[in-house]
Amino acid sequence: MKYISDVTGKVYETVDALEQEEKKVLAEREAEEKALAEKKANREARAKEVDEALKAAVEAQKAANEKLAAFCKDYGPFHTSIENADMVLGLQSPFDRFFRHFWEL
Repeated sequence: MKYISDVTGKVYETVDALEQEEKKVLAEREAEEKALAEKKANREARAKEVDEALKAAVEAQKAANEKLAAFCKDYGPFHTSIENADMVLGLQSPFDRFFRHFWEL
């Protein structure tokens, strides 16, 4: 008599062979699902970190703009020397920095 597995879709000569193969396949599927769930949880946590960092950057930029506007209102134009490229890049919006990568390709 031959046995067909619903899990693997293969034909087996004995019930023991069928059960062993099904256990292997089910264990592999469970391991894959567990790894996928862990990856999804890590992705969500990292996405939350990025979101919080972007919100903090926006708030910092707003505070800097408010201080600059207050300075200009009280004293006129603000003059400064830019000593490194990070300061210039910091004046760009996150949108500009994101797409700058594609422009450089």
